[in-house]
Amino acid sequence: MPKVIQPVTFAAHGAIDSYVVPVTGNYLISGAGAQGGDGGATGGLGAVIAGTFYLRKGDLLFIVAGKQGGRGRAATFGPEHPACGGGGGGGTFVWKGTPSGNLPAWPLLVAGGGGGGGSEAGGDGRAGIETAAQLETGVPNANGHGGVTNPCCHFGGGGGAGWLSAGAVGPGPIYCHGGEHWAGGAGVFYGEMGGGAGGFGGGGGGGFLGYAAGGGGGFGGGFGGGQVENQLHRVRRSGGGSSYNAGLNQNNRSGSQAGDGYATITAVAEAIVLQAPPSGDSGSPFTAKTAHSEPMSGTAS
Repeated sequence: MPKVIQPVTFAAHGAIDSYVVPVTGNYLISGAGAQGGDGGATGGLGAVIAGTFYLRKGDLLFIVAGKQGGRGRAATFGPEHPACGGGGGGGTFVWKGTPSGNLPAWPLLVAGGGGGGGSEAGGDGRAGIETAAQLETGVPNANGHGGVTNPCCHFGGGGGAGWLSAGAVGPGPIYCHGGEHWAGGAGVFYGEMGGGAGGFGGGGGGGFLGYAAGGGGGFGGGFGGGQVENQLHRVRRSGGGSSYNAGLNQNNRSGSQAGDGYATITAVAEAIVLQAPPSGDSGSPFTAKTAHSEPMSGTAS
């Protein structure tokens, strides 16, 4: 009887993990991006992404599980001012290793992190591969690159990292740090006021003003929040990172994960075919046979 390969879950702890595929077969990979840090309002929730992948024994996978963005400090210069901007939540990334050790052109799966909370709630991590529409954000979709902040916005938060590039530094005069591969951007301080740090997994850093919240990390990084100057009473919230899924039997959900992110790898059990025994066999009424010539045996690394 083949040994059972136990599912392996990778929790967020601020470092890259690895997994050696123990046996050739189908694996369910699921991941959740992290929530953005709270500011004057709550951080956006991370996306949850899952798909089935055919992997070969010895394949090396790398995993980044996103951490929740840091909370913005309480404002100290008047009760009418909201808390400082939260950091963006880190995205969760799973990719197959290459001989060079560089990132491949495409990952296996990415779950976008939520944007940090500012004067408005942070944007949720999105199940699709693109960020919010240009009509909402004022900037083009990231399409795999790091998030930006609209350059007309002073005091904007840092963008979240994307698969292809780091998040953009927010505009002056505070220049919030964008998320990187895979560190989150640092929060910006002014005296006792400070924005939240971006979460591991590429979350953008927040600033010391309420609307300067960081964007979430993801396949396409979320944009940093900022005040829209031609609409003085409107504050644009930060954006959640987008997601990517190269697997089959997909199950993708926007805005579903609170707290830290995670990734889980589960070997898909083989189908069992029940066949009638030969005529005259006095044994059990059915004989179980696996539907695959190579059983899913072994142990997880």
